Amino acid sequence: MSTLGTMPRRAAQHRYYLTAWVVIAGLTLWGFGPSFFLPGLVQSSDLAPLLRLHGLVMTAWLFVFLLQTRLVASDRVRWHRRVGVAGAIVGFAVLAVGLATTIRAARFREGPPGVPTDVFVLASLAALATFALFFLAALALRRRPDWHQRLMLLATLMLLGAGVSRLPYEHFPWPDFWRSGGPFGLFTIDMLVIYACAGWDTARSRRLHPAYGWGVAALLLLNNALVVLVAELPAWRGLVQALAS
Repeated sequence: MSTLGTMPRRAAQHRYYLTAWVVIAGLTLWGFGPSFFLPGLVQSSDLAPLLRLHGLVMTAWLFVFLLQTRLVASDRVRWHRRVGVAGAIVGFAVLAVGLATTIRAARFREGPPGVPTDVFVLASLAALATFALFFLAALALRRRPDWHQRLMLLATLMLLGAGVSRLPYEHFPWPDFWRSGGPFGLFTIDMLVIYACAGWDTARSRRLHPAYGWGVAALLLLNNALVVLVAELPAWRGLVQALAS
C-alpha cells in the first residue's frame, strides 16, 4: 500500500523538477544561444577558451542535474550516489571556472550589453557565493532528501541570472523594468522563476519547506539587497577599475 502511495508522489516530484529544469535550460539557451550554443547560425562568435570552458562546465551542471532527477524518479539510488560524485566535481568546477571568468570580465570590461561592468562583476560574485552556499549545504545534507533536492535546485537556479541578463529585452514590453526587475531587482525574470518554484513546491507539499524559506531569504539578501547597496560604493567601483588597469 505504501509503495502504491509512493509512486504518484515520486511522479509528481519528477514533474516538478523536470519542469524547473526545462525552464532553466530554455532561458539559458535563449540567452546564450547567439554567443555560445548557436555560433555561426545566429551571429558570429569568437569566444576565448576560458569562456568556452565556462559554457561547457555550466552546461555539464545542467545535464548532471537532469540525470540525477531522472535517477531519483526511477528509484536508482545507487546510481544516483555514483553520479553524485561526478556532480560534486562539476559543482566545484562551476565555482572555480566561474570565479576565473568573473575576474576576466573585470579585467577586460566584459558583460551583457547595457550592464555596467562593476555591477555585472558584483552580481556574478554574489551568484557564485549563493551557489556555493546552496551547493555545499546540499552536499552536507545529502542524507536528507527533502533538503538535498531543494538545495540543489536552488543552486541550479543561481546560474539562471547569467542567461536572463542576455535576453533580447528590446523585444519585451517595458524592457527597462524587466532588466532591472524593479526595486532591489525583486522582479527580474530569474527571481520570478525562483518564486514560482518555491510556490509550486509549497502548494504540492502544503507547507513552505525551510530550505526555500531560508534559501529565498539568503538570495534576496546576497543577490539583491547587498548587490544594490555595494554597487553604489565608490570603493567597489575603484576596485573593478583597478583590475581593468
